[in-house]
Amino acid sequence: MLKIMYALIPYEDFAQCHGLKQLCEKSFRNFRILKVHFIAETDTGVIFSALLSDNNQNTQPLEITLLNTRIKHVAKKKYPVNPDPRSVKSLNRFIRKLNNRSITDKNWKQFIDSKKSIISQYQI
Repeated sequence: MLKIMYALIPYEDFAQCHGLKQLCEKSFRNFRILKVHFIAETDTGVIFSALLSDNNQNTQPLEITLLNTRIKHVAKKKYPVNPDPRSVKSLNRFIRKLNNRSITDKNWKQFIDSKKSIISQYQI
């Protein structure tokens, strides 16, 4: 099952890990970090989101400290509104939305909370 994590890396540890992309394919609290997305910089460090998987086999543990980590379980989006049967465009939109309701490694960024709400939680 895929989950989304929000965390803050202090600048000291950020320099040690040589960028956010280096966090991929590491394990954190029995989760495997699949992908990482930059959110913002603050006075204390860098805020990012990451896609996590339950499968953490054959991965190295993360050796840096992450502050204020939150792991979010993503539920399916609600069922889309029924299409207008006379419109092909409406039917295509309905099918696209229907296929895009659950989280995958390709569409995970649409399930990230808004940048404004994430930053507000990390303001000290």
